Amino acid sequence: MTQPSNQSANKEFPPLTIEFDIRLYTLLSIRWLAIFGQLFALLFVKFYMGYDLSLVLSLPIVLVSVALNIILMITQGAHHRLSEKSAALQLAYDLTHLTALLFVTGGLANPFAVLMIAPLAFASNILGKRSSLSLLVYATVCVSILALSPYTLPWNGAPPVLEAVYLFAHWLALVFTMIFLVLFMVRIAEDTRRRNRALEVTQAALAKEQKLAAMGTLAAAAAHELGTPLGTIMLAVRDLTDFQDVPKDLKPDIDIIMEEAQRCRNILAEISALRRGELEDPFAFQPLDALVHEAGAPHAERGPKIVIVRDKSSQPVIRRQPEIIHGLRNILENAVGFADCRVDVKINWDDDTVHINISDDGPGFSPHILRQLGEPYISHRPGNDQPDGGLGLGVFIAKTLLERTGAAMSFSNNDLGGASVHLSWPRVQLEGPVTNQEGNKHD
Repeated sequence: MTQPSNQSANKEFPPLTIEFDIRLYTLLSIRWLAIFGQLFALLFVKFYMGYDLSLVLSLPIVLVSVALNIILMITQGAHHRLSEKSAALQLAYDLTHLTALLFVTGGLANPFAVLMIAPLAFASNILGKRSSLSLLVYATVCVSILALSPYTLPWNGAPPVLEAVYLFAHWLALVFTMIFLVLFMVRIAEDTRRRNRALEVTQAALAKEQKLAAMGTLAAAAAHELGTPLGTIMLAVRDLTDFQDVPKDLKPDIDIIMEEAQRCRNILAEISALRRGELEDPFAFQPLDALVHEAGAPHAERGPKIVIVRDKSSQPVIRRQPEIIHGLRNILENAVGFADCRVDVKINWDDDTVHINISDDGPGFSPHILRQLGEPYISHRPGNDQPDGGLGLGVFIAKTLLERTGAAMSFSNNDLGGASVHLSWPRVQLEGPVTNQEGNKHD
């Protein structure tokens, strides 16, 4: 497999994608606030104001949300990060819950029907366009259902009778407000993402240009400093070659001097070519174990031995991504810091997935923080008295960088002791098209 050629600019800077990252804790916190507010409103209206409110119908609806929040906290953990689809389903449930509660307490006649806008406002700010519009359609259906509620508004005595035209106007106002709000906020969110992406591309291009400028300065300085002495050396060597009385045993040495001088001139030419972007990166793709070796090299002499074990079959050749190197380096740094004697790095793969498992023989992760690892400032392992424990921002940064490359990351403790970090990638995420010298692409 030959080295791939450099990709074009549109490959260096991939098209705009929505990076969705929200913790379940955020949605659960908002839902708890809604639950407490609903309970307070129901009890206040029933017992303080003395209105004819049926707690038999309304209270179970609120308790369903209480049970759901507790179940989610136990099964997934508050710090679980949601996908866009999961977050959209959570917000769809909130719309359903609010619709059910309003339905049994007067429908559109209930002044709190305006709260139907709240989940949509949150969704359009954090979700993509498709998910936000889907929730808008669902919210419109929910508001329409509220208009058909047979239940009267809780009241002290005979409830007020609202004309059908007023209820229709209320429905129309809610629907138009939701449509305007979602379309407006989705547009603002997309513009913000586009500006952020443009800023990232600009910064990357600026950094690349600065490197090229620095390389050009280095090439100019080297050419200026080395050009004259190299020319003098080569001229003197040619004179010696033409001199008839040069001993035969010195001619091989003279030839070597000429070759090495010419080599120095070629190096200067390559540096200048690199400035113009004429050379390909010879390390754009690397074998998988070579990438792991590079990541672990700074920690190889710290004490505990890093042992890399891989399948004997032909290993994948993957793109050399800085995110992978820095992410693995942070994980290996923590492993070496807590290991007693050795750190094992096991690499295996199949046709679809690449796996890397990093384990040490140290004390392992504390059980009470195991499920929170990957969050910023989460520390520490047993036996470490430092406040950051070496597991604060380091693991968070590693997790963030590796997940950008498509990695799934999990933490556990080994049965015989020690900590283990498991990484897996879809193989297609790590491998790219390879181009031979004739420009033909190969897998």
